[in-house]
Amino acid sequence: MRNTSKRLLRFLMWLPLLAALAGCASSPGPPYPYAFITGGGPEGWPVWVEDLVFDESLRVPAGSISGRSSWDLPPEGGKTAVMGPRPVPNSMSARWFSHRTLTFYEIDLELPEDTEERVHEFYRQHPPSDYRHALMVGISGDGRVRLWWRAICRGFCGDDPAYLPIVKEAVGQQKDVDPEKYRVWTEELRELGRIPPDPEPPPR
Repeated sequence: MRNTSKRLLRFLMWLPLLAALAGCASSPGPPYPYAFITGGGPEGWPVWVEDLVFDESLRVPAGSISGRSSWDLPPEGGKTAVMGPRPVPNSMSARWFSHRTLTFYEIDLELPEDTEERVHEFYRQHPPSDYRHALMVGISGDGRVRLWWRAICRGFCGDDPAYLPIVKEAVGQQKDVDPEKYRVWTEELRELGRIPPDPEPPPR
């Protein structure tokens, strides 16, 4: 009985330390000033983003991103959302619709473990006092996703935009969902010439 009491006492003494360590492991990193930029592509592959969520809680508005950016590397343009200083995210989930193939896609993506460390170094090289930062999300009409971090000069530093690849490419899963609610809009895009009559694979 006495040994059991001693073991229980030792366990209770370790509880505060274990709780502190668990808190350190799960706590987010420091906040960074940056925006979110969502782009689609390539040309002729219009996309509607229904959901774009980071860390299971931060919903980023996107919607139609057709014609707002290129699918080149590094990316250009996109729809901007300013959300205020935030920690570097650990995960991203998205759901989108490809007008060209009448297909829904979904993805649940864990960012690389060293993302925060690499972004921290990127900020050291491109301080927010001189550069505007953004996490860029590229979503293609054939189910691919790319993530980049961008720093662009605020004034007359003369530098070209700097890019840090976060996820070079990931592939979403097709979902068997009725595309009827987008059918009328898709036909309008075809009539406007935004979707070519003969679908071809987008450039890699």
